[in-house]
Amino acid sequence: MPRTTPRRTWTIGTIANGGQAVLTVVARARKTGDRQNTAVVSSKTGDPDMTNNTASIKPNIVGLSLAKSVETFSDPVNGTTNPKAIPGAVMLYRVTVSNATDGAVDADTIEVSDVLPGQVMAFVSSGSVTITQGSIPGGLTVSETDIFWTTQPGGGAPHTYTPKPDQSGYDPAITGIRIRTRGSMAAGTADNPSTSTLTFRVRIR
Repeated sequence: MPRTTPRRTWTIGTIANGGQAVLTVVARARKTGDRQNTAVVSSKTGDPDMTNNTASIKPNIVGLSLAKSVETFSDPVNGTTNPKAIPGAVMLYRVTVSNATDGAVDADTIEVSDVLPGQVMAFVSSGSVTITQGSIPGGLTVSETDIFWTTQPGGGAPHTYTPKPDQSGYDPAITGIRIRTRGSMAAGTADNPSTSTLTFRVRIR
């Protein structure tokens, strides 16, 4: 509720001993700035304990964004020295999750899904997905049990496929990946967002 909004008064009337009255206030929270709402109760009847007559709450607002990049890690001709994106090359996909507001994200609620191009094969053996933290750590983590695969056309749900890696750890049948992160993502700012980066690899067919 904007700070300039005048104070509102709700006249309740008589409440029986042990009873209660509930007022619901609907407001649109700001992305930044003061979002705290404070309620104060008073009565013409004497109150022997006024220490609990005020209550405040501040909505938790998050500003998530996603950025993806790709890097050629190696190829069959040059190895890791100035590699090219040619058939057989290993590519690293990096997906960075950012939070640019002062509210932390609820724990275990962020999932990232990615559709793979038809020209690549996903690496599905141990260590298929890693996670790193930015200068302001997002704090997200990931484990092998939080990685799900699909062979559906278009790389969509359901992500229930059990990978069948070849000798190099790749599965040509996979069309998409879903990653369930763990932990609460830390708050950040517009100038300095908190970040966590997921990295997984594919090989060009």
